Amino acid sequence: MKVYVCLVLITLVSCILNYSAMSYDSRLVFTERFAKHLIFLSVGWLFFLFFKKKKNLKVYEFSTLLYFLTILLLVLLFFFGKRIGGAVRWFRMGIFSFQPSELSKLSLILFLSFWYHRYLSDYSLFTKYKILKEFFLPLFFTSIFSILVFFQPDLGTSLELLLFFFLIYLLLPFKKYPLIFLIVFFVILLPYIFSHLKPYQQNRILVFINPQIDPLGAGFSTMQAKIAIGSGGLVGKGFLKGSQSQLNFLPERHTDFVFSVWCEEWGFIGANFLFFLYFYLFYLILKEFQNSLTNFKRMICLGALIHFSLHFFINIFMCLGLLPVVGLPLPFLSYGGSHTLINFILLGLVFNKYL
Repeated sequence: MKVYVCLVLITLVSCILNYSAMSYDSRLVFTERFAKHLIFLSVGWLFFLFFKKKKNLKVYEFSTLLYFLTILLLVLLFFFGKRIGGAVRWFRMGIFSFQPSELSKLSLILFLSFWYHRYLSDYSLFTKYKILKEFFLPLFFTSIFSILVFFQPDLGTSLELLLFFFLIYLLLPFKKYPLIFLIVFFVILLPYIFSHLKPYQQNRILVFINPQIDPLGAGFSTMQAKIAIGSGGLVGKGFLKGSQSQLNFLPERHTDFVFSVWCEEWGFIGANFLFFLYFYLFYLILKEFQNSLTNFKRMICLGALIHFSLHFFINIFMCLGLLPVVGLPLPFLSYGGSHTLINFILLGLVFNKYL
């Protein structure tokens, strides 16, 4: 019952926030984009209820198949995907689009849950080459997704997939020296990696260090996001009263910077209410982790907790200018069908009592 209340409140916030973020000049306008958002939320709730209530879900058996199916979709994307703004990230299906990189997050969680469930349940399967099977093979499986997503290009999601694996490994009872070695190796290669990024990706990193170097270009979004948050004050300016969003100063306000819109309209109190909802959801997932009877279900809960936490903290810090703009959506609040549906499915699996 608690998860229903929490999710209903998050859904209501999502509706209020997106209606405002998609409006202009403080006018009440029911846009086509907002109608799509309502459809995404409605279908997401149906998925959540289905995956939460369904008995005999063969998630364990199909996790490997889903992994390879996702690889196929990511490859086909380069041949049949729709190019938007220089990136090929979506399959176009009528008036809707599907983003396989969002599916890769769910696929990776389920596949790593399957992999480590077998490892933790029967060590005899992994008596030889332990470090290979604990660390390097799962890293290889993760890297396939990460590389395919990187060449879309989508640097943010690509790095998120790798960071997700590293955090999973860090929290499991394994020796940490392979991870330390890889981090040192990555730091050494940073100059080479930076020199091979696309110019706009390099600009995002440089602007993160000093937004003033390009205040009307790459630094504009970050500066406007911080202005919107700060101008909200204690109680905010009120619904549809945010100047940065309603006067179109804040770019991508319905996707990357929805948190800034919320803070401008509802202020410090509204921001803390939002934090309470998310942290309470994280608490419920953690309780489900503690009550799970199988390693597979525990791994799904752990993966979901890391997934939602990564998106939450990276998006918030991005709006505050504490991280570069990487385009990771705020779960359930940012506009977008693929990530909304995937998040509802994942949450349904977490709270399914029969897994």
